[in-house]
Amino acid sequence: PGCCYVGYSFSHNNSPFYMGIPRLRFPADAPSRSTLKLEEAFHVFIPADEWEERLASGMHAVDLGASPGGWSYQLVKRSMLVHSVDNGPMAASLMETGQVTHHRVDGFKFEPTSSKIYWLVCDMVEKPAKVTNLMIQWLVKGWCRAVIFNLK
Repeated sequence: PGCCYVGYSFSHNNSPFYMGIPRLRFPADAPSRSTLKLEEAFHVFIPADEWEERLASGMHAVDLGASPGGWSYQLVKRSMLVHSVDNGPMAASLMETGQVTHHRVDGFKFEPTSSKIYWLVCDMVEKPAKVTNLMIQWLVKGWCRAVIFNLK
């Protein structure tokens, strides 16, 4: 009570989305609503003129904590080859694409065997410090070129 906070945003440095929130449509064939989190991250963190290069068909990606496949769905939709890592089951529709290899393993223990991985995405429910350290490990070891991860 008795306080007022005023904020402002420069027109050249604000969100292109109305009220700062992208209005994304949930795809009917997506395995979970979490797919929208990764799509939003792509819109916010990757400039539209870089999508062709950074979200290109044929890229290799790893999705840690993948089940049932919401984030893997975004990668498959962009014609990437995905290693989905989770002890839980993956959506049959994703597996039928032939673009997903499911590794039934703990995401903290998985180590890639390919050097072609561009994207690492991660939406695991774990302590933020533990997830952050895992992302750092992947980058420092050169196992991937880019990461998007969620801290919970």
